[in-house]
Amino acid sequence: MVPLQSFTFVCLADNQVATYVDVQELAPAAVRQHAIQLLREHASAATIEVWRDDVVWEVVGRDGVRAIAGGREAAEPASDETASTAAAV
Repeated sequence: MVPLQSFTFVCLADNQVATYVDVQELAPAAVRQHAIQLLREHASAATIEVWRDDVVWEVVGRDGVRAIAGGREAAEPASDETASTAAAV
């Protein structure tokens, strides 16, 4: 069983103002799906910044996922989820 980790999801409007913040204990593999769900629930959010401790883990936008140096890509290998993310939003 994969241990759960604490992630902070920050919903950002187009002007980079945080419109919603959500803290969740999740397995790393579930992070992207939760961010996509937040985009569905919060129409004002243009992007979701996912934070792990003091590092941006990933940024999920309505136009797809952007890799962040030192974030998810540094912690685990890339998955095939990236290509399907834009279509899911």
